[in-house]
Amino acid sequence: MLMAWLVPAAGPTRDHLAATINMLAAEHDAPRFEPHVTMAGLFHSGKQAAVQTLSSLAAGTRPFEVTFDAGGY
Repeated sequence: MLMAWLVPAAGPTRDHLAATINMLAAEHDAPRFEPHVTMAGLFHSGKQAAVQTLSSLAAGTRPFEVTFDAGGY
């Protein structure tokens, strides 16, 4: 299974999200994970084709800003 994620840049926002995830994980006895947004859940092609496509897309994409109206869990 392959997935594509957007991961926030290092800094206060990422630190805040990580702290919130860790707090909720401890509170609910749940796994901890890095802050991210899943962009593509599953690729229905071979691993090599998916890796090649994602590598090609990522190579031509500069960092960009994403703004959300709200977050939830």
